[in-house]
Amino acid sequence: MEHQSDPNLYSHIQSTQSNYYSEHGGKNMVFKKAQKFECAETVCTQIPLIVLMQKTFWIIPSRNQIYFEYPLFKMYAHPGNFMEITDYVISLCLQCKHMYNTFSLHVNFDGFTISAAERYKQFVVWFNSVCETRNHGFLLVIEQMIIYNTSNTMDHISSIFLPLIPNEMRPKIRIIGKEESKELLEQLLA
Repeated sequence: MEHQSDPNLYSHIQSTQSNYYSEHGGKNMVFKKAQKFECAETVCTQIPLIVLMQKTFWIIPSRNQIYFEYPLFKMYAHPGNFMEITDYVISLCLQCKHMYNTFSLHVNFDGFTISAAERYKQFVVWFNSVCETRNHGFLLVIEQMIIYNTSNTMDHISSIFLPLIPNEMRPKIRIIGKEESKELLEQLLA
């Protein structure tokens, strides 16, 4: 399955978003969180969630690495599908754990902002809670988590997310700025 950026999918989503915003009087300058989640719900009525998740999260072929494409995630993720997304990501982690015993996570944070951190903070809490409850032992088998395309606001974003991340996971996190990310992501996804 082709996992690279799918121009047709992005075009379809952007068209759906444009229609949503034109039908709802444009983008809000305040109270954006609710509107963005409503728009994401609309996207999910147009494109099956499984298609969106498969283009957002995948195991890199022949490697013990899971990739996460935030630029797509932000277009459809909302509290109403957080559980399904969590289950999907956990299934990928379990596949990697079963196939390779260990794995690493690669996250493309391109476009991730402070407001996105606030918007998806509850998802991170939810995901960690589900992982802890189900006790899959991921903390022991995750070798590292590499976050690409971080902005200059990453220090502030880290202050929001680090308290939500288990202590055992924190030393495994590696943050890579935008300058270095392009080449490293090209190599990773080649």
